[in-house]
Amino acid sequence: MILSPCVGKRGTTLPGYMERGYKNVEDFILDESFHEYVKGQPQASVNFWNSWVADHPAQETAVATAKNMLATLFDAQKADVTIDKQQALKKLMRRIHQEEQHKPRTLFIPTWLKVAAIVLVTAGLTWLAMFYYQQQAGAIDSMAYNEIIVPIGEKSQVILSDGTQVWINSGSHFKYPTQFSIQSREVLLSGEAFFDVTHRQGQPFKIFTKDSEIKVLGTAFNVKSYPDEVKTETTVLRGLVSVQGLGRKNPPVLVRPKQALETRTDSLTTGSAVKNTITNNVNVDAVTNWKDQALVFADEPLEDMAVKMERWFNVQITITDDALKKERYNGKFANNETVYQVLKAIKLTTPIQYKANGNHIIISRK
Repeated sequence: MILSPCVGKRGTTLPGYMERGYKNVEDFILDESFHEYVKGQPQASVNFWNSWVADHPAQETAVATAKNMLATLFDAQKADVTIDKQQALKKLMRRIHQEEQHKPRTLFIPTWLKVAAIVLVTAGLTWLAMFYYQQQAGAIDSMAYNEIIVPIGEKSQVILSDGTQVWINSGSHFKYPTQFSIQSREVLLSGEAFFDVTHRQGQPFKIFTKDSEIKVLGTAFNVKSYPDEVKTETTVLRGLVSVQGLGRKNPPVLVRPKQALETRTDSLTTGSAVKNTITNNVNVDAVTNWKDQALVFADEPLEDMAVKMERWFNVQITITDDALKKERYNGKFANNETVYQVLKAIKLTTPIQYKANGNHIIISRK
């Protein structure tokens, strides 16, 4: 595959590890190096986390909980080879009951159990998470929610209770009810997802992002709304989509097939001053091919490509040359290429050089 050219630096890293704040169980269970620590290899990960835990005694409980959950998950992942799935389920349920014995009965699912379901769904063990929620149906209200967190470098897919299909991209968080209400169907998205919504007369489907409410009846469209970006992009394949900025200061905007709406705010925190921009005759395939495991660049600047590659390959990329960031490319990678194969393709048309330090890649002009 050859990329054809068209006429911000992020946080620092420890060698081989993403530098981030670890505040709760989710932060640990979604970190690949923490997975290696729990598994006991490689030794570099074990040494790193032993040192980190020693330096952060306040996180001892969260670390222990995450380790226990991941140990159960790794056991379950071996089900087809070494153990029976029912045994893995019983092991998880025993831990659930042990947790509940130390807490008063409540109508809410304990936080770590929600996280357990997140991990199981993310790992593809939807049957296990759904089993637990079904068993708890009599103890919670009818609007119990499932949550899917997709780690960087991974993707997921789910079919909702109404038959709607959702493909969820890397680094995304998707929350949806186990059963929709009679009046409406509402879900929450942080990140990117492609929706193929089942039509139901009088029961609109709504997606809430950090800055928008997206309303449809039956259609197929892509929504990209990552928390670290000041925009939400809605691209329609078929049907009609209504998008309204939160706060309702602006009227809703209708988005038609082959149109893309960019809803931009002036702040990641306030979500104010919504600006809507419609683009016509959009190459919808280029926007949605990610769900079919194809990495596509369509007249994109290298700095935007770098962000996409970071999420796709679970790496961090720094571009040292400002002019290089603006170079634009077209290209499609559909054969499980590595990040280095993509960079080699860029190198065929642009004089660049790159070096890697763990999962941190630095690109400069040659």
